[in-house]
Formats: sequence, C-alpha cells, structure tokens
Amino acid sequence: MRILIVWMIILVCVGWLGFANGHEQNIVGLLVNINLFFFYGAPLQTMKAVITEKSSDSIHAPTMIMNWFNTSFWALYGLAKLD
Repeated sequence: MRILIVWMIILVCVGWLGFANGHEQNIVGLLVNINLFFFYGAPLQTMKAVITEKSSDSIHAPTMIMNWFNTSFWALYGLAKLD
C-alpha cells in the first residue's frame, strides 16, 4: 500500500502539478527503473535460502510466474518493435 501511495504522489506531482517542466518521461522512467531494481532484487534473499537449504519450498511460485510473464511480455514487445 505504501508503494501505491508513493506512486500516486509521484504521478500527481509530475503529471498534474507540473513539477517536471518537460522532463516527465525521464523522471518517471528513472523512478520505474529504481522500482524494478527492488522488485527483481527482492527474491534474492529467498534464493540464498534455497541454495543453503537445498530446498525450493520458500519460493513464492505466483510471484515467479508473474515475473516470467512480465519479462516475456517486454522481451516480445522489444522484438516486435525491433528495439
């Protein structure tokens, strides 16, 4: 919920209040990349537990499935746009 509130504040400040002065795309892009760094880095603690315990019981399967779908979608989008 906190992340949602932070993003609402960012979008209001950048979009509606005009704090970005023409740099909206750069600011939102940078903040999204920072957000993704933590999003994709979060399972690393679990991966350490998997390696040390030699058991994959601590992996949250729905999160990994959604990560796979998200990554696949963006990879296919990049290929389709030849980017």
